[in-house]
Parts: sequence; C-alpha cells; structure tokens
Amino acid sequence: MSSSPVTDSAPLFDVLLAWFDEQEAELKSRDIKANLDTSLTDFEKGSITLAIESGARLGQVTLWATGESVIEVAEASTGRIRHENRDVHSGSELLTALAELQETLGVESRAA
Repeated sequence: MSSSPVTDSAPLFDVLLAWFDEQEAELKSRDIKANLDTSLTDFEKGSITLAIESGARLGQVTLWATGESVIEVAEASTGRIRHENRDVHSGSELLTALAELQETLGVESRAA
C-alpha cells in the first residue's frame, strides 16, 4: 500500500498529502484526473479537498482539520450524487475511506 507506513497519530492532512503524492503518478498514467486543493488549510477549521474523475464518475473528499469529512460520488449518466458524512479519527480510517472511494470509482490502485 504505502512506501512509508502511516501511523494513526500522524496529522490527517499529512496522511492525505502523502497518499496523493503516492497515487498521483499512477492515476495520471491511467488517464484518471486527480486534483488536491490545499488552499483552505490556513483557517481555524481548515480543509483539503481531493477530487478524482474517472470516465462517467466523479468522486470528491473534503477533509477538515477536525477529522470531519464529506465524501461525494456523482454519476454523470444518471445525475445521481451519493453524499456521506464521516468522522475520521486516524490515518488508517482515512486510508480506508480513500480506498473505498477508489473502489466506488473503479480506480483501485494497481500497486502491490
């Protein structure tokens, strides 16, 4: 999964940034668009937003410094949007949420 182990005590933003750094090249090589917006991290309740677009599906995770998150998946063909609020308390919980998003979008990591 990860070249450097994630500890559950690592700040969640650091876990998300490391995940993106690790996944970005593979996603790009598969023509999957991914964007990480870190422009709102300097606020008291800062956030990072990850967006992944694959074919007719778009997934987005917004993670706040408090551990609150919103996970959204949109289907272009149906116009349906799935919206989930989730509290993330550890790095491993965040990585689980990201893996579930990748699975839902059909863009699971091919790394061993």
